[in-house]
Amino acid sequence: MKSLLPVFTLWLTLVSTLFSCRNSEPLPLTLRQVSDYVDTRPDSALTVLRRMDLSEMPESHCAYYAILLAKATDKSEQSLLPCDSLLNVAIGYYDDSDLEKAFALLYKSRLQGEMGERQEAIANALKALDVLEDYPQETRCRLLLYNSLGGWYANSNFQVKYSAKGNKRTPICYFLVGNADKR
Repeated sequence: MKSLLPVFTLWLTLVSTLFSCRNSEPLPLTLRQVSDYVDTRPDSALTVLRRMDLSEMPESHCAYYAILLAKATDKSEQSLLPCDSLLNVAIGYYDDSDLEKAFALLYKSRLQGEMGERQEAIANALKALDVLEDYPQETRCRLLLYNSLGGWYANSNFQVKYSAKGNKRTPICYFLVGNADKR
């Protein structure tokens, strides 16, 4: 009996490790397919996403769905207002170190800009840029954020605030504000 105790303990440890390291359920095939073509065919992606039933989806899938829906909506040049509550789910679900959080904050900031809430939009864009500091290869999201920030700064009458991680981006923002009339 004593010789079986170490074997049983090892087996129990292995099984518990395997189950504790399991990720959430894999993404449904539909979400994976939409993710593949949302950049090239946003209208088709939007149609497919709007037909999906969210009632049975786990929170992780809903958070990813929100980002895909916002991306397809934005690329289709439609209003982001229908994405508001779903973007809040995504922002709440992802950690500050997740790339998906940067995208959720990007689309939330664009939504806030659309609603005329420039200060909130700028704050969320700066948070997204803070997340992107861990992802130097992600240039598309960064470019979209700088584009939005440039427009908001150029049209705002309040002083530039520094981001949480320092003032690395502030000279870019001042450059955009200072050259707004030269466009």
